[in-house]
Amino acid sequence: MPTAGSMSQRVKARAPRVPFDPKSKTPRRMSQSVTDVITCPICLEVFVGPKMLPCQHTFCLLCLQNYNTGASARRGTFKCPQCRRDVEVPESGMNGFPNNISVQSFIDALTQERVNLNSPANDVAAAGPHQQLLRELEKGHRGVQDQINRFQTKCTSIVSEISLAAEKRIQEIFDEKNALIQQVEASKTQAVCAMEAAAKRIQENIQRLNQEKEGVNAEEVKALLTESATSATFELDLDAKSFTFSLGKSSSLSLKHQITTTGLHRPVGIAVSPWSQEVFAVSTETLRVMVFDLVKGKLVRSFGSKDNFMYPSGIALDGERQEIFVSDKYKHCIHVLSKEGKYLRQLGFKGNTGGHFNSPEGIAVDSQGRVYVCDTGNARVQILDRTGIYMGDLGGTMKIDLLTGKKVVETRFMEPTDVAVGADGTAAVADTGFHRVEVFNVRGGPNEARTKHKVTVDQFFRAHTGAPHCVVVDAHGTILVGDNGNQCIQMLKWDGSFLRTFSDSKIAWVAGIAVTPTYDIVFTDFKKHFIGVIS
Repeated sequence: MPTAGSMSQRVKARAPRVPFDPKSKTPRRMSQSVTDVITCPICLEVFVGPKMLPCQHTFCLLCLQNYNTGASARRGTFKCPQCRRDVEVPESGMNGFPNNISVQSFIDALTQERVNLNSPANDVAAAGPHQQLLRELEKGHRGVQDQINRFQTKCTSIVSEISLAAEKRIQEIFDEKNALIQQVEASKTQAVCAMEAAAKRIQENIQRLNQEKEGVNAEEVKALLTESATSATFELDLDAKSFTFSLGKSSSLSLKHQITTTGLHRPVGIAVSPWSQEVFAVSTETLRVMVFDLVKGKLVRSFGSKDNFMYPSGIALDGERQEIFVSDKYKHCIHVLSKEGKYLRQLGFKGNTGGHFNSPEGIAVDSQGRVYVCDTGNARVQILDRTGIYMGDLGGTMKIDLLTGKKVVETRFMEPTDVAVGADGTAAVADTGFHRVEVFNVRGGPNEARTKHKVTVDQFFRAHTGAPHCVVVDAHGTILVGDNGNQCIQMLKWDGSFLRTFSDSKIAWVAGIAVTPTYDIVFTDFKKHFIGVIS
């Protein structure tokens, strides 16, 4: 029986070996097993310089070097291509991993060329390195070809995506164009009808006055002249950049006069009286509410003291009860006074729960007696009844704090500074922090208040310096905003479409704004200490 030593001597006595060919004389199953042992999992070729990782998996040296690139290489670690374990790269690089001697020995035993016993041994030895170089070049060539194919496929895909995106945008532009044309046609019809109706009324009155020569009233004639002068003053403007247009009156605005008086220092809130031809303004430094005759532009009376006020800011008038609501920024409450200035009651204290405030500023009262307060320090707009009972938050969403189990209101504002409510239920909030005005429909009450539109800095203020500080809604639903970033007054419709801008070199800081029954604009200038009237 042959011993292990005799078998070893016979193996050593064999002729030089040729490269292993699994398809030659090796059984199929054995051939597949051998192929798996000597094949690199990355390149799927016979190992060249097999390196063994700590996880016992083996790969070609060149394959590991190509695999370990990018962010992982800079960190000095990479994941094993087979088991995905983290592997640290030795200081000497991939060469620092140990050679898999067993696999290399097996490959060496199988990769010797099968030659005739008479062939010179030096020819066989010379053929080995040459074939390895050719194999590496062929593998590199295939890799480059694969990259070319993938890149061409990706480029073709991107071209298709570009075409689809362009077609979609073109269709959207066409849709916008058609909608805009329809709006212009509708506006044209509306304006022409209004002007024709005005012309018909004027003609009818002319005929009537011709028949009633003795009863001609000078005031009536003046009114007809005014109507004839303003009936045909429609103006249509197109903003090509935003692809929008606006229809409005083209009559010019001007700063009619400025009201100044002793004691009017740092005026902020302003409101037009619904029960008289007066305007109420808050003077923060003198801690007074100052009342002016709107026709004569003169101070009528003033009231308030440091016993009541600490820093009065916003003001609103309740026409039904003839009460005055004044927000106090530093006292964190709302003061309620009679129209004569008698102190009636205080609403709220400092806090963050419903009915309490942190540095309140703007304030408004709607036709139902609901009080809207810009609770600036708490970044919200509260809605109260006349007695201070909390009714809800404008635009707020009630949430449950999972940690405390308490109800909290999730607000949508950053720094709300003023609020106004129109007769049609349109409520506007100036949010200086977010550089925008938000418009709500509150006709159905606090629980049914919903957002109608957001006017952002890109749509409305025309510059990133836009800082809406105060706001008012007139009887027609037009929104006027004191924009202190641009030192002007902006006018727009409830849907955010731009109407016009009023600016004057005399304006420094619009702190409060209101509209009279005759559509004059009155505002306070905080820095220049005056009340302006725009006609």
